[in-house]
Amino acid sequence: MKPVIKLNTKANMLRCDDVYEALINVHTGLSPQESMRLNIKLVLFLTNHIGHADVIFEAIAKAANPK
Repeated sequence: MKPVIKLNTKANMLRCDDVYEALINVHTGLSPQESMRLNIKLVLFLTNHIGHADVIFEAIAKAANPK
């Protein structure tokens, strides 16, 4: 039986202020289309890193319906 892996929605990141700043800064000077393309690439890299489809589907659902 495979272990059940759930999306962690609790604070779980070190240096979160540095990450936030890097995310903001990487968009500096980009057009809206370039910014969107960068976001899509980032999402794809991170989804690949996560590697668990069920966790990704749960994240998609929560992002689409944040209730």
